[in-house]
Amino acid sequence: VVDVTGHLGGHNFQWAWASGAAAGQVV
Repeated sequence: VVDVTGHLGGHNFQWAWASGAAAGQVV
């Protein structure tokens, strides 16, 4: 399980961006 809501920095940011884009470009 990947915590995409983790600290916005480093690998977490990469996963958050990827998840957001995959979800339907939330960002």
